[in-house]
Amino acid sequence: MGTGVEDRLEGTFEYPQYRKLSGAERYYVIHSARSFTELQRLGYRWLRYEVEAKVYPELARVQEMLAGRAPYEFCTALEWQRAEQLATAK
Repeated sequence: MGTGVEDRLEGTFEYPQYRKLSGAERYYVIHSARSFTELQRLGYRWLRYEVEAKVYPELARVQEMLAGRAPYEFCTALEWQRAEQLATAK
């Protein structure tokens, strides 16, 4: 059973949605109002996080990303794919 906010977000967006963090090499693909994948560049390495939002701060973070509120910006699937290719390159 979802939260009221989560239920509204599920019906508002088509998933996946793509975002990036302003001023940093962090990219997000949002799978639902409760889950997303993050790619973060750290020096020459890339870190990948699979996040399942369960508590309010995580759910609020997903809401902020979906809304495109600072520090999050909209990005394209192509930008995500480029970052994912860099992250998986050997």
